[in-house]
Amino acid sequence: MQTLTMAGPNLHKLFSFAELRSVFGPLWVRCDRCRRFRSLRLTNGIRDLDWRMTRFKCVRCGGPGYCAIDRPNTQSGMEDYADGETLLAGAGAGEGLWDQLR
Repeated sequence: MQTLTMAGPNLHKLFSFAELRSVFGPLWVRCDRCRRFRSLRLTNGIRDLDWRMTRFKCVRCGGPGYCAIDRPNTQSGMEDYADGETLLAGAGAGEGLWDQLR
């Protein structure tokens, strides 16, 4: 019989973006239509939201934004994805690339 032990108590709200980030590390949101991505900043407005019920929309093309746990341009077939933060550096450092839908 195998004994399982927990590493410690969960410090975040269940199914929140904060919990997801504590498990997987940095998160990204990507648009497959525009082939762009940017890091997901956990501001107070999104930190405790349920990641299963939160949707993102690209403000450039209106397409859906998908949450990713790996940097998209490092994945096979996604090398041409543009980093939205470097594209808009100097224009608010990438703010406004994604609309959050609830």
